[in-house]
Amino acid sequence: MKIKIWILLLSIGVSGIVYSAKVYAPLPGASDKFDTEGTIQKLLEVEKAQMYKLEKQNKDLKIEVEILKDFENFVKDLDNKTADLYNYKSPFKEMLGSSTDPSVIEAIADRNSLKKEYKVKVIQTAKPDSFMSESVSRYKMLSPGTFTITMGKDVAVINFYGGTIDQLAATINEQAGTLLEVRVIKDTADTSIIYISGKKTGKNYKMVFQGDFKPLNELGMLTQGTAKVETKAVNFVRLTSLTTNIPIMDSKQVVLKQGTDAEIDLSADGIVIAPSTYMSFECMVKDKMISVSHPDETMPKLPEELMGNVTVSNLINKVTVEGPGLIPFFMEKQTPAAVVSNFTRIITMIFDDGTIIPINLSKSGSYTNNLVMQSGKRLVKIILKNENSHREYTIKDMKFVTVLDDGGIQPKNAISKACDAILTIDGIKIEREINTINDVVQGVTFNLKRESPSEVLVSIDHDYELVKKSIMDWVDSYDKVKSYLSILTKPNQDKTPLSERPDSSLANGIYQTESSFNNFSDMLRKAIMNAYATSLGNQLSVLAQVGIYTKKAGQAGMNTDEWENVKAGILKVDTAELEAALKTKFDALAELFGSDTDNDNIKDTGVAIAAKKVLDFALGADGFIRKKIQKQTDKMKENEKGIAKEKIHLEDYETELRIKYGKMNQAIIQSQSQQKWMENNFKQ
Repeated sequence: MKIKIWILLLSIGVSGIVYSAKVYAPLPGASDKFDTEGTIQKLLEVEKAQMYKLEKQNKDLKIEVEILKDFENFVKDLDNKTADLYNYKSPFKEMLGSSTDPSVIEAIADRNSLKKEYKVKVIQTAKPDSFMSESVSRYKMLSPGTFTITMGKDVAVINFYGGTIDQLAATINEQAGTLLEVRVIKDTADTSIIYISGKKTGKNYKMVFQGDFKPLNELGMLTQGTAKVETKAVNFVRLTSLTTNIPIMDSKQVVLKQGTDAEIDLSADGIVIAPSTYMSFECMVKDKMISVSHPDETMPKLPEELMGNVTVSNLINKVTVEGPGLIPFFMEKQTPAAVVSNFTRIITMIFDDGTIIPINLSKSGSYTNNLVMQSGKRLVKIILKNENSHREYTIKDMKFVTVLDDGGIQPKNAISKACDAILTIDGIKIEREINTINDVVQGVTFNLKRESPSEVLVSIDHDYELVKKSIMDWVDSYDKVKSYLSILTKPNQDKTPLSERPDSSLANGIYQTESSFNNFSDMLRKAIMNAYATSLGNQLSVLAQVGIYTKKAGQAGMNTDEWENVKAGILKVDTAELEAALKTKFDALAELFGSDTDNDNIKDTGVAIAAKKVLDFALGADGFIRKKIQKQTDKMKENEKGIAKEKIHLEDYETELRIKYGKMNQAIIQSQSQQKWMENNFKQ
């Protein structure tokens, strides 16, 4: 448009003078008679009135849309927090694991776990084979060698071409870094120690060395072990009988007749159980025949011929009874069943911490009992008891064996030996190759840290703090929505345009007559305050019963600031009441926010369910907030079109004015020139 004006003005010229759309500068003397530019600007200002009106409307509309978007964000936040109280993210499903001694065991619970307590004892943590060398010079040249380290099915082949301890470590890392962890530790300025450990724990990953491991020998890492065990036999001669049934015994065996009850004190024998200790013995079980006495009197044997057919008749009927079938019935002897006992708890071990370990025996054979679960305890007594009435037991060669050395090529300076994790959960023995155990209790992962002779209590419980925080955050979000609604719909007679209002009262009452906002506020309040069915019935059916309310009886009198919050529907939380409800009414509280009443696995009632339905009325493409935003946005677009048209009109109008006033100014200039010429001629 500026180009158009420029061309028009270029086409207008008098006496070689060209006029433009720039600010008009009259010739000296002419401005005193007529202010051309001032007149043009005043006329343009009057013509701009419609454009100013549209621009002002758009300023107000833009502010309104921003208010709507802020309100929409508050509602969206409430919508998300409401849905999260009952959907798959529900904090009511979050569980926490805790341990009375986290240095021994930690527990991690997921949403599939159940509220429960477990008594856990960590007897042994899973370990790898790990060992180190002697301290050697960092500059010592080691011999070459090719050797293998086998761990289970994994084989690490090491080809070392000779060199220093650092070069050996680098070679092992390069060729077997996926299986072995290797470190060089500088213990002094000139010496180092090499540390080698398997990356997998468990007894199946014990290291087996083969090949030419001369460089390892030069570092003092390996030695030829000799199989070695420590055996402590039980001397049965020391048995003390507790009844008159004295057992038959010698140093190696004891015969337990029926009713035998004896014990042997081992407190001074020093039988301390190690992880590799086991108990072995031979057992022979001998059942005794039990004779059953019967009365000498028997039914008299009737001659068979006397029991022939018998006919009984009267005048009307005749009945014949066949006799031979009756003889076996009367001749049959009744043998009462023998009453016998069947007790199998024959051996009982008692340890120094009071632990009692029973051993049940029901048949002959060789028995071996792994005692790793009693590691660290001292055996103080063995009780031998036979309460059977028909069975005799012979116990032979009872001994406790501790494996001290397996023999073969093995680490000289062992730090740990490959072994499985061993623990008990509520008395049940568990063995695993690793210390992270997640396949024993549903939804719970146990992380073993160290061994402990004492049981640790592991508790799986609801994450009460998370639930409390989620509810508090939800209340806070709800209050923000209700506060905003109270501002938007409050009675207000101020008709000042939004663009001219102070920030403190910008949104006051702008939707006081909008039914959608008022209806939304009422519906939301009812959804929150209504009663809903729970498993506790009337004991818990409304939020006020767990400390969430708008007003308590006797509080917030009228004409107070507190009353304004009550009228706005602002919620308060009594944290003490809420915490108490979480501890004592947890399941019902979860149901209060959302529960399934028709068993279709879809939650269909509750505070959060009802509130979510109301929020859906406000949000989404069909929600009244989005529709309102779209409506005002469309108005702004229409106004923008109108403003663009007004700008084109103003440019054209300015061009017309400048052409018109340009001609007028030219005429004035010519007139002034002619007048001056005439004045000069008259003077001459």
